[in-house]
Amino acid sequence: MFNEGFTAIVPPLVEAYRPHVVVFQLGVDTFHDDPLAHGDVTTAGFVAVLQQLKTLAPRWIATGGGGYNVTNVARAWTLAWGVMNDVEIPDALPEGALPLLQQAGYEGRTLRDSDSRVSQARHNRLRVEVQAAIAYLERHVFPIHGIR
Repeated sequence: MFNEGFTAIVPPLVEAYRPHVVVFQLGVDTFHDDPLAHGDVTTAGFVAVLQQLKTLAPRWIATGGGGYNVTNVARAWTLAWGVMNDVEIPDALPEGALPLLQQAGYEGRTLRDSDSRVSQARHNRLRVEVQAAIAYLERHVFPIHGIR
C-alpha cells in the first residue's frame, strides 16, 4: 500500500518541482510490526521506495528517523545504506549480532522481513485509506504544481 501511495504522489511532484536535492527522512514507524503505528511496510517495501527515490532525485540527503521498534530501525538503515551505496547486503545477519538483536526483541535471523501477513479486512481498509489520500492530494496539491 505504501508503495502505491508513494508512486502515485511523489514522482509527479518531483518531476513538476525539479528539485536539485531531495531530503528523505528514514523513519520506519510505518513498518508492519511497529508497536505504535502498525503500518503495512516491510523491509522490501522500504527498499523499493528508496530505489525509486534514488532514480527520481538528482541528489538526495538521507536523515535518520526512528520507529518504535529499534531492530526495524537498525535493519532498515542498514538496507538504506546499501541502496545509497549500490551495495547488495547479504540477508543473513552476523551470528555476533543475533544476541543483541534478540535482547532488543527481534526473533528473526535475517536482515529482511518475510512478507507481511495482514488480514484481508485490514488490507482492504488500508487500500481505501491510501486511495482517499491519493485522491485528496491529486485534487488539492497537484493543481498547485500544474500536475494533471
